[in-house]
Amino acid sequence: MDPQVEITLEELYSGATKTYELTVGGTKRQVRVPIQPGMEAGTRIQVAPNLILQLAQRRHARFERQGDNLHLPLQLSLYESLTGFRRPIKQLDGRRIWLSAQRETTRPGSVRRLAGAGMPRFRGVGKGDLLVHFTVRFPQAPLRGSVAETLRKVLPGSAGTASPVPPPGETLYELELVQLREEGGGGEGFF
Repeated sequence: MDPQVEITLEELYSGATKTYELTVGGTKRQVRVPIQPGMEAGTRIQVAPNLILQLAQRRHARFERQGDNLHLPLQLSLYESLTGFRRPIKQLDGRRIWLSAQRETTRPGSVRRLAGAGMPRFRGVGKGDLLVHFTVRFPQAPLRGSVAETLRKVLPGSAGTASPVPPPGETLYELELVQLREEGGGGEGFF
């Protein structure tokens, strides 16, 4: 197996020249490794006639790479989810780019795409896409009083807004919140 060198996602995005000190055949030597924009983990680079190195990518704190696409988790407040949002993010080359969704609500679990904002295509033209995966932060406790009344007015016809009461002789059961964990690598979920 070829020796591996660890590279950051930023270096794979912008390109770099890295210098490493390696022990080859019992002697230490410095090698320069040219990283071209868009290279992927697993790429093998010949740095000397008898030395091939393999690139390994360090895990990134925010982005995950899949091919030429970048995936980014983004948490919104319930307010932002319902009314739209504008949010700056720092791209891998250090630029700040602004993301927005103002035309419709953003549901938990939805994914939005920004075409051409992913990884450069190695030996190709253009870039992949940025795929943003959304979670929504809900209030910790149920909304009550005037806030709940305002929501009833602005969200007419929403499930549960009538707050029915069980008839006499029937029982109302409070559901308990549980965290399920996947066992055995079975499926993607229940639905």
